[in-house]
Amino acid sequence: MSDPSADPHRHTLDAIRRELDRLGDGGRRIVPAWKRVTPGEHRWPAAVAIVVAIGLQLLLPDQLTLVSRWLLPSLELVVLVVLAVTGPARMDHESALLRGLGLALVGLLSVANAVSAGLLVTAILDGSSGGSAAPLLASGAAIWLTNIIAFAVWYW
Repeated sequence: MSDPSADPHRHTLDAIRRELDRLGDGGRRIVPAWKRVTPGEHRWPAAVAIVVAIGLQLLLPDQLTLVSRWLLPSLELVVLVVLAVTGPARMDHESALLRGLGLALVGLLSVANAVSAGLLVTAILDGSSGGSAAPLLASGAAIWLTNIIAFAVWYW
């Protein structure tokens, strides 16, 4: 094993660190955002995204949805309303129940979208999707946008 103090660049790195410490925030340590206590995030941007995704799901034809066009969007809306009632403004406190409901909501959205995508591909491959390209492209666009929203909310 080599001695870390024998590193020829060690002196230069230490000098750079000292200079950065000296130049940083008036001699005080800069605390990264993830270590600071900050107010909770607003809930409304994610709620608006979910409402848009629900609307996109409702635009799909019945043959591209699981059981009924209204089933999963209705469940998603119920979970969204529960989340909005229990924490309407910001997510300021940790709650296992609210986290579980939020994950269930995004999970429902993802499952519904995956089923719709699979049904669209199946309909295209077996030729049962009709003769016009416009409804297929519109359905594909709705599924694609819903997928973007679902992944954005998973990340959020």
